[in-house]
Amino acid sequence: MVTKFSATIKKSVLLNDSGYRIEFIQEGCCLLEGDQPVRAVVGFISFGPDQSAVNEAMSMFKKIKFPAAAFLMDVNSPFPAKALEAFADKVHKIVVIESDATCLLSKQLKERTWIKPVVTVPPYGGAITARDIFEKEDWN
Repeated sequence: MVTKFSATIKKSVLLNDSGYRIEFIQEGCCLLEGDQPVRAVVGFISFGPDQSAVNEAMSMFKKIKFPAAAFLMDVNSPFPAKALEAFADKVHKIVVIESDATCLLSKQLKERTWIKPVVTVPPYGGAITARDIFEKEDWN
């Protein structure tokens, strides 16, 4: 007798095919699905080297149970406009963490989506840190 097993292959929730990861502190890494309600007070969008600072800040938010989320982009092309808009629907405030004063990510975001983010840039000649993100006063 031969027994056949079937399995459903689920898309990886850690890395989307489009090169981005989404994390809500209440749920960890996840996919954005359907019409779920707003799930975070603030959502951070970052690309490249700033992701480590955002990841560390997310750990800090998790410790105090502050509802934050992160959209971490590994690639910038193709630009994930629809996914970013879906992410923006799930948070109250969008904050783009820029790696320098040129603000290229936030410019692309404003040109390609309806999102109007708050932009955070590092100090001149420095890099943004998790503490800079975590200790910002106006996230509420």
